Amino acid sequence: MKKLVLSALLLSSPFAAAGGAGQPPAKTLQLTAPVGTAVSYQTTTKVRVQLGDVTVTARPGAEMNQETLDQTRDEIRQGFSQSMQNMTQTSTGQATYRVTGRDAAGNVTLVSTTTQSVPQRAP
Repeated sequence: MKKLVLSALLLSSPFAAAGGAGQPPAKTLQLTAPVGTAVSYQTTTKVRVQLGDVTVTARPGAEMNQETLDQTRDEIRQGFSQSMQNMTQTSTGQATYRVTGRDAAGNVTLVSTTTQSVPQRAP
């Protein structure tokens, strides 16, 4: 089976090349791959949740002693730690880009398809 390579070249737009009034140059994606060419890649994403710094303050105008604020902060930390301990989620996916058409002017139709799994929580 022949390996097909989808190549892309970023070129400045004609407007930018002509000195487009101080605007940053626009980029154009130029594809030279034949119709039917496709590129697919697999993705794996792992997310780990970890609790950082917890700050507890009283409502505006309310008075609370520091001991109560500290106790509340500790209870929040403990509650989050128990519910989030070892919370790692993994999801996998696949992205495919396919050249589906080319018109007489050389404009290309590029179709992008993405499949993503529902994140799975680690045991």
